[in-house]
Amino acid sequence: MKVYKWINLVMTALVAIMLGFVLVDSFFYKEAFAGGRGMDGIFGASNSVWLVLLLSAFTLIQIICFFTVKPKLSVYRIGFYVLHIGLVLFLAGSFFYYIGGDKATLQMPVDPRGSYNQFPRIETLVEGQSLREAETITFDFDLGVSEMQVIHYDQEKDGTTGVKWYDAKLMVTGRTESQPAYLDWAVNKPCRVGGWKIYLMGYSEETQWVTLQVKKDPGELLSLAGIWMLLGGGVMMCLIKKRKAGDEA
Repeated sequence: MKVYKWINLVMTALVAIMLGFVLVDSFFYKEAFAGGRGMDGIFGASNSVWLVLLLSAFTLIQIICFFTVKPKLSVYRIGFYVLHIGLVLFLAGSFFYYIGGDKATLQMPVDPRGSYNQFPRIETLVEGQSLREAETITFDFDLGVSEMQVIHYDQEKDGTTGVKWYDAKLMVTGRTESQPAYLDWAVNKPCRVGGWKIYLMGYSEETQWVTLQVKKDPGELLSLAGIWMLLGGGVMMCLIKKRKAGDEA
């Protein structure tokens, strides 16, 4: 019982520290965004080791908590196990993204004859810099956009103007392939290529350049499984009433 009490205290302290970091980081983010420098607060690259240590400590506490509970089967107890396993899986997925994941904002022209495997990272640019001065990202496949369709709102029908929908054809050519594959691509309908998720973010009709976001997350399935287990375990624990306070301690 004493161990369980100390575990609760340590876990509460870790949650409070991480919440404090989020609030402080939000302040840094606003300051950086206003200055056009990009985010580099508590969760920036220079301080991310502290975040990893905090998440590792939190995960360890969950594992200890899991093994200190008496192995008595009930719907409430199963929900307890599912919730804690889900939290560990979610944190593990986040850790895998930290060590092997990546995310970048890119641009490329709409051109059925052009495909590229190296792009400048738009998010690394600061005010006054050109694309040539940006950091680059290189893929082991080529990307291009062969078609782009833009659907606008009808002023008479919809009562507004502007872009309603983007639709495109994404060309993908592997290193060992000579002919590209054409994938249907649209807003909120990303394509998966070589472990990357490729999102269509926007399009300039003036320059005919597409803005896209690419994301590589090796821990995605673990994180998703963890989230569903968190939800399921929480529902099981909330819906099943404990008969005695001491039974589940």
